[in-house]
Amino acid sequence: MTEEKAKKQTKPKAMPVYFTVRKLLDPVTGKIVGAFVPNSDEDRNYLRERGYRNGEKIRAILTKPRNERFNRLVHGMGHLIVTHIEGYEGLTAHEAIKKLQVEGRIYCNMEILTFEETHFYHYIPRSLSYDSMDEHNFQDFWQQCCKYLIDKYWPSMDEDEITNMIEFQSFTHH
Repeated sequence: MTEEKAKKQTKPKAMPVYFTVRKLLDPVTGKIVGAFVPNSDEDRNYLRERGYRNGEKIRAILTKPRNERFNRLVHGMGHLIVTHIEGYEGLTAHEAIKKLQVEGRIYCNMEILTFEETHFYHYIPRSLSYDSMDEHNFQDFWQQCCKYLIDKYWPSMDEDEITNMIEFQSFTHH
């Protein structure tokens, strides 16, 4: 691996900052404007730590966050899988979802690797982030995961029962 690739791979993932759009009085112009206001103390502290100052111009790519309920459900599904399915123990919830994606061929990209005229198929799970997948596809992803879990591991359950189990588990662990 080249040094350039090694540096690229070790670069930490940018931390998202959440904002709420609000109408505010601009003290400079005296006019009501739409403004992005940090959602929490954590978001404000992160911006302060990064050295952003009042009046400074900032360039940003804006995306809407994932539907929070679906986001919690998918993370809850990861925890449920780790707890109840053999072969997933010891994984984080995120790792469990990625493994499930590959195992079930759910929203994966496929690479064909050829070695001595033999083809090998390598499945790469796609990102579930909002900017990578719209809400409709995310809901389809959820339904495919539930269907796969029902077909392979829990044939006596349905999607609603899996959802209820995840919500109950989330409630009892927090």
